[in-house]
Formats: sequence, C-alpha cells, structure tokens
Amino acid sequence: MKAIILAAGYGNRMRPLTDTLHKTMVTVAGKTIIGRIIDGLLENGISDIVVVTGYRAEELKNFLTSTFTKVKFTFVHNEKYRETNNIFSMALAFEAITIDTDIILIESDLIYRPEIIKRLIASPYDNVALVDRYRHGMDGTVVTVQEKRITNVIPSHLQPENFDFSDKYKTLNIYKFSKEFCETSFKKLLVYYANTIDRNCYYELILGILIYMQKETIHAEIVEGEQWSEVDDPNDLQVAEFAFHRNRKEILEYNFGGYWNYDVLDFCFIRNMYFPNHAMISELRNSLPDLIHNYGSRQAVLDRKMSWFLLCKEANVLALNGASQIYPMLANRFGAKKVFIPRPSFGEYQRIFPDSTVYDDKVGFDLKGIENGSKGADIVVFVNPNNPTGSLIQPDWI
Repeated sequence: MKAIILAAGYGNRMRPLTDTLHKTMVTVAGKTIIGRIIDGLLENGISDIVVVTGYRAEELKNFLTSTFTKVKFTFVHNEKYRETNNIFSMALAFEAITIDTDIILIESDLIYRPEIIKRLIASPYDNVALVDRYRHGMDGTVVTVQEKRITNVIPSHLQPENFDFSDKYKTLNIYKFSKEFCETSFKKLLVYYANTIDRNCYYELILGILIYMQKETIHAEIVEGEQWSEVDDPNDLQVAEFAFHRNRKEILEYNFGGYWNYDVLDFCFIRNMYFPNHAMISELRNSLPDLIHNYGSRQAVLDRKMSWFLLCKEANVLALNGASQIYPMLANRFGAKKVFIPRPSFGEYQRIFPDSTVYDDKVGFDLKGIENGSKGADIVVFVNPNNPTGSLIQPDWI
C-alpha cells in the first residue's frame, strides 16, 4: 500500500506562523504535524510515501529525508502551488507515479492517532473515506451518508446561510482508494478536469461527480472516538494542542474559559439557569442578523442602560465586555497595593496582585475571619457569588 500526502499549499490561513515555516512543520504537543502523519503511517506498516510539495519544498524535503531515513519517499513538486488547489496537486501525483497498489490519500493539515489509519486499512471496502459526525467548529466539505455509503459531497461554497448540518458528516480528508479505481475513472476524470476545466478547485468535486453519476461507490467509515484534529488556522492549532497534549489541565488553566473549543465537560462553570430567559433567547435568535451586521452602542449608552436596570447612578456603572476586560484595568490602577483575595476564585487576581493574601472559601465564608484579615489590606476583593463554589456574602454585610 502506498500513501500520498498533499503538502503543496502555502498555508495562507495559518499566517503569520507560515510566513517563515512550512505549515506541516508547525509543532503540536512537541511534534511536527508532518512528523505525526508519517509516524501514523509507519506504525501501520506503510513506508512507501509520495509527498506533493510546493511552498518551502526544500525545507520540507530535507526534514523528511533526514528524520525518516528508512522511508521510501517520492517527491512530486507543484510549481504552481500559489495559483492551484489540491485537485492539481493530486493530478500531478497520479501522473508522476506508478499506481501499482492501493492508495491512502492524506492531506497535510491533519493530526491523528495511528488508530485512525488502522481503522482505514481494516475497512472491508475498496474505496472508503473516514468521516466524523459534524460538530460545532468544523468547516470544509461535508457529506451525507446512507447505509455506510456517501450519497452526496457538499463543499463549503455550496453550503448556504440556512444550511442544515444536523445530519451531515465531516470528511477527515483521509481516504483509501483501490488500485483499479485510481488507475481508471478517478485518475482520468481528475487529470482531465484539473488540466482542462479548473485547476483551482478540490478533488472532492471529482468524487462528488462520480457519486452523483453513480459511476463509483465511496463508502464511509464513521470514526467513533478515535482522536483527530484538522489544523486550518492558528485557532485550530490551539484545539489540536489541547487534544494531543499530555497536560490538558495546564492549557485550561491558561485559557480561563472558551471551553466550547475543547472536548471537555466543565464542572466549575457556574451557569445561570434563569438568565437569559426563553423570551430573551428568542429575541436574540430572531435579531441575530441585525446584531451581527450593525454596530453596538457607545460605552456611555451601555453604561446608562445598565444603570437604569440596576437603579443606581450612571457615574457608578461601567458595563464590561466580559469580566476579563477589567483585569488589566485593575492591575494598572491597584497592582502595587496590598490586596486581600478569596481562595479559590478567578486565578487572574493572584496574577495581577503579586502582593496579596487570601481568605478561604470552604463552600462558605468565615465573615469574622475576613473582617480581621482585611485590616492590613489596602483593597479587599469580593466575588459574589464566588467561583467555583457559589458561596454568597450578603451585600449589606459587605
């Protein structure tokens, strides 16, 4: 079995990281992306590997040949990588190599555990794509699947504003194709389309045409828990770092939120079950296009509206875009003060107030202890209700 890795692209969406580095040379959890791809192939007995190069070709070629000395590499160079897409790179590979075995096709922006390749090789189908159920944050080509057969291939530009993702699957861009399929219909149509009609589109279009014309059956193997990530931009890189890092706790502590990006269940997040209510959610949903396409009010207007709601003076209110906005302000104004802070609570307080002492929240506060401990402090921090305990101090006492 032979593997083809498409690695010609400039990695424009990964800028500025790719301005001086090939995208596949970016490291995730201490290893390069391309290194992880090669390791996954080698662990499954595949050492005959074709790499289509383009941007920073020599850098990539030198790394691979010096790092993986026992791999049989064939390099195919796409000189027109800036003006073409993966259909052209795939056509170049098909024209340059002898197709004498089945092919595994992998795009170079993927990170996966070796079990992914094992799952693909073990599939009983000749032509098969690895797919996963569509989840928030995924983008790119999606497919529909019926009885383990791909019935429709839908690239991004054919996903309108009201597109329904609920029954769709995301392609991992990892395929297994039979020798016969690659030699005949796939190669012929792919090469013709890339050289004659459009060299700046995706090879998935050819698969979609063959499926639509019922000229070929492409099966789907649905991954069930096998770990993988697609790295299209630096934000994806952070998600992949979390997925493959040995110390996930360190990453979560650094982020202090935004956990919707990560496959994690957060038991420390205090969720207000009463706000916003159903009526507000409905109004937000119906007004979303207007909210997105229009400017928000100026700060003074937001502060005034908040003061009306709180029944207090406008001068005493500052509406923030999330709690994290205030920490640099507090550090700038009070960073040199002696501060008395709750423990546990938001970790930013200990970071911005180096000269701080703590009072403990043992799922309930010792009010007398707070009163005594605060006498030597310039500032006392109250988080009310506290996070993550939910402990509450009556405002009148404060």
